[in-house]
Amino acid sequence: MTDEMINYWGQRFVMEIRRQDGTDYPPNTILQLVCGLQRYLRNECCRPYVNFMLAGNQFNDFRKSLDTRMKELFSDGVGGKKSSSDPVTMQDELKFWETGVFNCSSATGLSNAVFYYNGKLFGFRGYTEHVNVQADQFEILMDTEHNLRYIQYTPRQRKNSQGGIKGRKHVQEPIRHYEQPDREHNLVALYQTYLTLIPQIGPFYRKPLDCNDENNNPKFSSTTISHYMMKNQMKKFFSEAGIDAGDRKITNHSARVALCTSLYNQKFADKAVISRSKHKSNAVQAYQREQFEIMNDISSALEPTLKKARSESPPPATVTCTPMELKSEAAPAVESACASPSVTDSTLMIHLPTCVKKVTIMKYDGKQMCFDV
Repeated sequence: MTDEMINYWGQRFVMEIRRQDGTDYPPNTILQLVCGLQRYLRNECCRPYVNFMLAGNQFNDFRKSLDTRMKELFSDGVGGKKSSSDPVTMQDELKFWETGVFNCSSATGLSNAVFYYNGKLFGFRGYTEHVNVQADQFEILMDTEHNLRYIQYTPRQRKNSQGGIKGRKHVQEPIRHYEQPDREHNLVALYQTYLTLIPQIGPFYRKPLDCNDENNNPKFSSTTISHYMMKNQMKKFFSEAGIDAGDRKITNHSARVALCTSLYNQKFADKAVISRSKHKSNAVQAYQREQFEIMNDISSALEPTLKKARSESPPPATVTCTPMELKSEAAPAVESACASPSVTDSTLMIHLPTCVKKVTIMKYDGKQMCFDV
């Protein structure tokens, strides 16, 4: 097949391709299909010069058709919504503790808690970093100056820090999380308990057992948690806690999103957020989701400043009477409406205004009677 034929049929390919059910592919999916075709032509067909993304070459019409088709789909609303993980909220987190999904008394509860907090405290990504983490990367140390314990996690190879020739000068700075003694759930104590129950060298995640050891402490197996189970940990937490995720996209990455979102909504600067998440670019902004308080403040700031007048209800009327005497202690508007009540030795008649909805009568012996009008 010549370059001219690829250019000719490629235009028709991107314009006509559909799913099996006849619906359109998202724009990025079509782009990925074209990139796959380009890679095949380069690697398998010995055509290293093929570049569908370069303007002005022999595949220029193909590129224009691809660009036009992607714009058409975007205009029609196909693939316009970014699919990204939603954060775990504080209400979700407290529910994990309340329902026992997280606890310090069982091996499963400990394992669940450290998995989640590795994401929220130290910015673990969804899967690979959980699989590769080692027990000796964590230390429980003491800050003698401030008399506080802290967890020190020293990262190794991460998504944006692979080492090698380009990353040879990069130094992985440890992340510290200080103890908060006033909190009900002490995370430093949680990690210390977990680390004393597993081997100090080797994989961090050990399979929890339902039994206790000879000292009545939670017991862990020498084997690790399966990789399949790690992929679905966060969904399992929500299911066990009875939380309906609804249309939220909950993945293991949600804990890392919760880290960035929590700090952002509490007005921390990007530099402080990056000190935990270890982003190397402005990608940290994609993780920051405005919660209700910030979105409501933004809405309030953009509204017209003139506020509607508040309608103040007059204070309730109070009428004190004896068989021969009537005293009225009411707001002027109500007093005029209650004028000229008729009083006898056994009967009190009051003409109520339309604004009164409830009447309370205080008898001489201190008893009260309430009536809805």
